[in-house]
Amino acid sequence: MGHWYCRKPTDRSVLAGFFIVQPNQAKVMTLFGSYVGSVRNTGLRWTIPLFIRQTISLRIRKRQNQGQR
Repeated sequence: MGHWYCRKPTDRSVLAGFFIVQPNQAKVMTLFGSYVGSVRNTGLRWTIPLFIRQTISLRIRKRQNQGQR
């Protein structure tokens, strides 16, 4: 019978590469401090597990001017 858990260390490293991008967010990926790329498409994604992924917001922030009403 098969089990769902990871049997080998390589299985765990492959699973470590999965991440989720939410709507109105993006992920910036770096490798040893150097920019590698960004992902803006929503959903489940996979990348090399060594990449550091940082979430950034893509929401538009409105700024109201005092003189305009």
